[in-house]
Amino acid sequence: MVTLYGSHHSAITFKIARCAVDNTYRDGHDMMKRLFLLLAILTLLAPAAVHAQTPDALDSVEIDLWPEYDRAGVLVIFRLTLSTQTALPANLGIRIPAAVGEPFAVAGRQADGSLFNIPYTRQVSGIWASINFTADVAELQIEYYDPALKIDGQHRQFDFFWPGDYATGNLSIQIQQPFDASAMLISPSFGAGIPGGDGLTYYNREVGQLNAGQTIEISLEYDKASDSFSAQNMTVQPAGEISENESGSFQIPQIAVLVIAIVLGTALIVVGVVWYLRSGKQSKTRTPRQRHSPAAERPAQSAASNGHDIYCHNCGKRAQAGDRFCRSCGTPLRTD
Repeated sequence: MVTLYGSHHSAITFKIARCAVDNTYRDGHDMMKRLFLLLAILTLLAPAAVHAQTPDALDSVEIDLWPEYDRAGVLVIFRLTLSTQTALPANLGIRIPAAVGEPFAVAGRQADGSLFNIPYTRQVSGIWASINFTADVAELQIEYYDPALKIDGQHRQFDFFWPGDYATGNLSIQIQQPFDASAMLISPSFGAGIPGGDGLTYYNREVGQLNAGQTIEISLEYDKASDSFSAQNMTVQPAGEISENESGSFQIPQIAVLVIAIVLGTALIVVGVVWYLRSGKQSKTRTPRQRHSPAAERPAQSAASNGHDIYCHNCGKRAQAGDRFCRSCGTPLRTD
């Protein structure tokens, strides 16, 4: 009985141990399943986290203000460069006046300098519209036409405001004076204008480094006698100096005429030389037959009677000893 009881007790103990092992296995298996599920979720969220990154600062911002350039209003151009610490791709939101409507262009600049369009969304909040897009290149360009240019007869006035959403390493502004404009006044002052190669005058200002939230406001006014746009009156400058002997469109025809003349002259000379050589050969082969004369008219024929020299009765050529045919014309010799 004790043995049987001991055996039964051992069996119960084994079952309990086995259950403990099974429970431990199940707990470990469930833990592994949870761990794998957590890793899978993190893996799925990782790309979203990358795309959700927003740059804290811009390396540089270049702003161009071109009033009445090729349409009514002011053409505004932002050239943005992301900081080297910005991980790409990056989400950006650039605010422009809501009255502008859709921007003219939202683009990225490739390594070769060419621009390509970037998809964007426009979100309006009050007087501002945020242009939201994802950039996978460091250099960006945004263009829009601001209709806020005020026209009162010949007098024009425009205010520009930079909202300063990002800290900027260096910000610079360039203002193009419109064609036929005078009394240009910019506040704050941009100094004296600089003539450009296109015949227009440009005003430049280096603002420098800006913190996030630091704004810039520019006011400009001028007088303009006409309603023509600058793009219609810009002068085209040559890439380099052109001498009088290299006068544009006349240079190509002169070269062409000279080349044609040389080719034709060379061809005529070649044809003439070939014709001369061929005609010379033909005249030489025909000459003995054309100018032959009766042997009685040749004084040398009289020497045939002495028995020492023999001459051809056809062409008068003196034969050598042993010749049976004339070496010049091939006529059989008369030796009797």
